[in-house]
Amino acid sequence: MSDPVSDFLQREQDALANLDGDADEDFVSVNPIQNQQQAPVPHDGILNNAGDSGVDLSGLELRDAAPSPLQNGRGPSPANSTSTRGTSNGPHVEKEEPEKIRKWRENQKRMIEEKDKAEEKKKEELREHAKKELQEWHAQRVARLEQRKKDNREREAQHFEAYNGSAKKDGNIKNTWERIAKMMESGSKSVRGTKDTTRMKSLVLSMSKENENGAE
Repeated sequence: MSDPVSDFLQREQDALANLDGDADEDFVSVNPIQNQQQAPVPHDGILNNAGDSGVDLSGLELRDAAPSPLQNGRGPSPANSTSTRGTSNGPHVEKEEPEKIRKWRENQKRMIEEKDKAEEKKKEELREHAKKELQEWHAQRVARLEQRKKDNREREAQHFEAYNGSAKKDGNIKNTWERIAKMMESGSKSVRGTKDTTRMKSLVLSMSKENENGAE
């Protein structure tokens, strides 16, 4: 009489072989062991072979344990090993700057600050110099205007003095043209840069003579 346990295991292996052979390739899972785990459980009638074998099958343990979900049946998953290597790295530490580069940066910063200070100082000096020149020009302009006013007042006084003096000195001369000619002569001597008035004076004198002849 055959052993019921051996018969049961043989029937299970044959059933699994038939299921694997009849399955379509488009629906085959990437993990065949998982498909094996999802195989239909036989009925009690098949297990017991229409009767009780007297063997406690619940105490049996499968020899081949199901692989981990991170395995493909042949070895550990690459994703698992990659993630393990990735998480093993510590925090990123910045590389310390060399001493020479640090000193060079400090020197450059100090030179730029000194250059900016010197440039600002030069600008301030130029502003002060321009302000001083503007004040001097304004003062010179005011002085020139005052001197010009003074010269004009002096010339005006000289003209009046010459006119009044000639009238008193030449009391017998009543000709207006002759007085005008004398004023022109005194004015041309006192003022610099005036035009020649010789012809004008000759015309005035000729008109004065005509008046004298007409008076006679």
